[in-house]
Amino acid sequence: MSSDNPLEPVWRTYQITRDCLRIAQRTVRRADARLLRGTDFLGDALTASSERIQRSRDESDDFVILSLWVAFERAVLSFLREKGRGLLAVHPASLAGALYGKFENEIEYWKTEEMLDLFRQDLGAQLIGDAKNIKKHRDWIAHRNPRRPSPGAVTPVFAYKILSEVLERIGRL
Repeated sequence: MSSDNPLEPVWRTYQITRDCLRIAQRTVRRADARLLRGTDFLGDALTASSERIQRSRDESDDFVILSLWVAFERAVLSFLREKGRGLLAVHPASLAGALYGKFENEIEYWKTEEMLDLFRQDLGAQLIGDAKNIKKHRDWIAHRNPRRPSPGAVTPVFAYKILSEVLERIGRL
């Protein structure tokens, strides 16, 4: 991925977090009191600590999907805002100002799914469908309605790959 990918900082932070949790898990398994000093793990039973670390790993998977989506959505909005500046070239100028003003005021309220549909012809139905599935999973994570099952598993790697590809291809438009 290029360094101008707005998802990259989120992804790097997630990878470091996963590595830290892996190291914590190894340390707990070895019951190294010297390394566990000053942590909540020292007094816990091995299985309790291991379970807490695993829950943290699972939650970090969910949190990174939320964070990736936020960065992705902001990047898509920024792209559309930039393209929307072309409305200022509409004649007459009084219409251009009014049209652009309406666009600028309302774009924040557009549904993400509808924004993605604007790119369907250029990016393809499959890629846009994958991005929308990530959005559904993101919504499920954010709202956690116990009466609704997960819309399908989305891994952090899949979310990062798909959302990065969408942004990369949008950037070429």
